[in-house]
Amino acid sequence: VELVELVEGEVLFAEGEVGDTLYVVAGGEVAVEKDGAEVARLGEGTFFGEIALVTDQPRNATIVGTSHTTLLAIDRKTVNELIQDAPDVLKVLLRFLRDRLIASLIETNPLFAPFSGQERKLLADKFQFLEAQADLDLVQEGEAATGLFVLLSGQVDVIAGDVVVATLGGGELFGEISLLTHARAVATIKTRSKCYLLRMDRRHFTEVIMTHPQVLEFINAVVDDRKRKLAQIRAGQGDYREGNVRTI
Repeated sequence: VELVELVEGEVLFAEGEVGDTLYVVAGGEVAVEKDGAEVARLGEGTFFGEIALVTDQPRNATIVGTSHTTLLAIDRKTVNELIQDAPDVLKVLLRFLRDRLIASLIETNPLFAPFSGQERKLLADKFQFLEAQADLDLVQEGEAATGLFVLLSGQVDVIAGDVVVATLGGGELFGEISLLTHARAVATIKTRSKCYLLRMDRRHFTEVIMTHPQVLEFINAVVDDRKRKLAQIRAGQGDYREGNVRTI
């Protein structure tokens, strides 16, 4: 474990950089900046950067010291060595990553906005946590989607016919159009990289939208927006990216 010290205004890492280190705030405080705006502050005892330990996903936020701050840094090499000596550590790390990503999803995704604290936890429990390797078809064009997917980390391609019409990143929903319309999927969703996802099967999805009309309203809005953007992309305009989950 390495000790890292920041002074006020010093950047630890910038949005878009490749990361391989988990950080724990031992003292002081850091600011989380996204697209040039501060979105959060993390104080003593908090941690960030854990996704970089198991994925090659670029940092999607910038971390800046707000005062004299000390951090504990644990890099991927150290974790890999630990896993070699004790393979069960990987299972613990993946459970930790799952819980962290689900917590981030609950706090930042409008899908969860209508729910109270306990209801959010119950809804999150209806999702299955998935790890998918690259070049895997999660949804196939012309077939019914098996569930509602939320992409937590990594990238997937949206392929209509033989054309990649968009690439989706963390925070995106997909499979919702097929579920709501009971129609076949209009595009294939293929993993571009190793991905972590949440999947709610069709039965649970139906239960949720029947008991919480606000969720149905939100997903209908996503469907309408998705169809509009897909039409724009096919016409050579627009961008499919949404980005609802904030992960560091």
